[in-house]
Amino acid sequence: MIPLTEEKIAAYLARVPAGTLNEPMAKRTSFRVGGPAKLHVAAPTSDALVSAVSAALDLDIPFYV
Repeated sequence: MIPLTEEKIAAYLARVPAGTLNEPMAKRTSFRVGGPAKLHVAAPTSDALVSAVSAALDLDIPFYV
């Protein structure tokens, strides 16, 4: 797995300011379980999702949708 460095996180957040750090996934699952995600984005529109995914791909950051 590619390490997620502080530099990559900073570069990502510069491009996607809606991102949050250490977001508890328990708030976002039906069973209310899950640890913190290092980086989380809730895209309100399809364009925002495309921008978030493009930034992750450009910066070699693994992601899940």
